[in-house]
Amino acid sequence: MKSTLLFLLFLSAILAFQHLKASHPNILFLIADDASRNSFGAYGASYIETPHFDRLAKEGTLFTNAYNNNPKCAPARACLLTGRYS
Repeated sequence: MKSTLLFLLFLSAILAFQHLKASHPNILFLIADDASRNSFGAYGASYIETPHFDRLAKEGTLFTNAYNNNPKCAPARACLLTGRYS
């Protein structure tokens, strides 16, 4: 009886985890120091090859318009991670 109950509990946990896994998007957020829009092939750079980044951009969403309230590195990253102004 205990083993059956334990098995059912384990099975329901797996099914619940699969449901949560499927309902959340898979987000890859890349931050690069001293890289501008012209530093990646996906944005039109021809002087450098970035095949892996280009593939990620092709298969996912590529943002073409963004604003930053702080041009300094650490405060800008803090704003991105917290969603707050510096």
